[in-house]
Order: sequence, then C-alpha cells, then structure tokens
Amino acid sequence: MPYGWVMEGYGDIEGYVLTRPGSPERGRRLRTLARLSPRVPSGMSAEEFMANAEALRGVSDPYNSIDLRTASTAPAIITAIGQGGKWDNASLHLALMDLAYEIGEDIQEACEAHFNGGEYHGVDEGIEPVPDSHVDLVIWGMQREMDRELRYNRVTHERLPAVQMSEFSWPIQRAIAERRRLRYKQWGIGRKEWETGKWSLWNVQLDPEYRSRREARGLAERNDARRPE
Repeated sequence: MPYGWVMEGYGDIEGYVLTRPGSPERGRRLRTLARLSPRVPSGMSAEEFMANAEALRGVSDPYNSIDLRTASTAPAIITAIGQGGKWDNASLHLALMDLAYEIGEDIQEACEAHFNGGEYHGVDEGIEPVPDSHVDLVIWGMQREMDRELRYNRVTHERLPAVQMSEFSWPIQRAIAERRRLRYKQWGIGRKEWETGKWSLWNVQLDPEYRSRREARGLAERNDARRPE
C-alpha cells in the first residue's frame, strides 16, 4: 500500500516568521528542538539546551513520541486519489515546519525547471522505491493543497491560480515524489511513523550544518533588494 504522503503543512507561507528571535540558524535536529520548546533558558546556548534534552532520553523524555498531525477530521492516511474533503487535510506538527519549507523549495525548483527549462533531479538511492501510483497520489495531494491555499495578487488582491502540477513532465513529477520521500526521511519519518501518527526528535537527522534553504533564499533576495542600481 502506498504511503499517504500528501502536501500537508504547506500553503501560503509568505511572510511567516520561520523561527523565534534567537533560534539557531543551523542544525536540522537543533532547529526542530527549538520549535518544540517554548523557550531556551536565559544564558543557555541552543547547543547546551540540546545536551540537556538528550539527558532526558530514556528517563522522562517529552521528545520521543510526539503527535505527527494536528487535530483534524481528515483520514489518518490518504491511500487513494479523491479521498477526504478539500478542507480536511491534516497538518503536520508545527515543529516540522522546516520539513514543510524544504518540500516547498523543492516545488519551487520544479516550477522553475518546468517553466524555464533546466534539470530537476530526483533521488537515486537512500529511499524506498516510489511506484508510479504513488507519484500520482503525491502530485494529486500537492495540487489539492495548492488549490486550497491560493496566494493573492498584491496589487489587485485577487486570488492567483495555482500552477497545475499535472502538466509537469513525468520525470519532474517523479522527482518531486522522490524528493518528498527523502525530506520525510531526513526528519525521521517513514512508514511506521506515518501509520502510528507518532514521531521522535531523536530520529531527526542531526545534520549540524543544515540550514533552511528558504531562509537562505529570503536573505539573498533581501540583500539583492538593498543593493544599489
């Protein structure tokens, strides 16, 4: 049975505050911990806070079994195109926002490859094989979410139509689904986590040099905007 991995947790996120002031810029697991924790004690570095959290493992560990989805009437696992209502999509835990943003960056790159040409690579190894039926399911799920979360034109304030991902070439569609599966794996979410609805901070890849591509892109765009003509 294919995983029910659809476009949960990603919509119109323009202007969303990615992390609280003082949150770490780097580190996949560290950034996830920062979203899980209401605050880092005064005078304690993020790295020290992580060490304290790791000391709780196997004792009284609040980070070992976390609800994957927020409350929703949506089916726990989407297994077929058309399943669930347009407004029923369950959202991922807010601590997984970096995961949602990485999927969003993959979609943006797919759009650039579709409209402007260029290569858009999938994932050759390190993930479970992705059957064609699952590619179709993922693309459908992403399209439903994009149709629901339409952006507004900043001048006319009219809703802008969503890009139609079914019009992308098959290699791009397949690459999107493969990248999506890889992103979930990077945050420690696989078949078991999806079926049980639970995830663990300790399964998120440590990856201390990880930095949000969306934040890096936003910083580059702001710097370009400040640059004199």
